[in-house]
Amino acid sequence: MPVRDITEALRAADPGEGRAGALATVRGTCKRLVKNGRVVEEPVGMFAVARANGSPTKEAA
Repeated sequence: MPVRDITEALRAADPGEGRAGALATVRGTCKRLVKNGRVVEEPVGMFAVARANGSPTKEAA
């Protein structure tokens, strides 16, 4: 899922922060989740929940 789509989904729940700030915040959070092994980024800029073995789930791919 692209960062923009994730951000828009989150903004629907809490529209408080500006768009540029929100994109940067979500991108940073996604990158941190990649480092922790909870999310995969493939291709660049597309994020999916990781399975236990590190591959994306079928639903997220």
